Amino acid sequence: MIYNLESLTTIEGCDVQILKANEAKASLQLREMNKNAQFTNSERTLTARQVEMAELTSQLTSVVNEIAGLPEGMAKRKAMSKKMHIETEIFDLTTLMDSSTEYDTLERQLDLSEVQFKILCVDEFITAVLAKKTQLAA
Repeated sequence: MIYNLESLTTIEGCDVQILKANEAKASLQLREMNKNAQFTNSERTLTARQVEMAELTSQLTSVVNEIAGLPEGMAKRKAMSKKMHIETEIFDLTTLMDSSTEYDTLERQLDLSEVQFKILCVDEFITAVLAKKTQLAA
């Protein structure tokens, strides 16, 4: 893309640059839409993980209460095994949630802001080329 408007000397040259800029803008708008979708999906995923964590915590509480009321034996060992399994799931889910929270959210927001800034720059370029085209037509 030509960024030096002084090098545009014909209306046809302006039209070509406007066409190229509109193509770039369409591509950027598609990227913006994808970034917005990714951001929305990550928020939904986080909410789903929080719901899953609440369910696991509830199950753990239930199993701990069950263990407290059981006599020594096979049923208690089975409940203890279930408790360990739930604790492992909670640990894995906590690790997953910790690794994909604030930093990833910030990174997605920065990516989206960058794309939006580029769209604004392309819009400004198109406006400048249209002004140059008007100047050349006069």
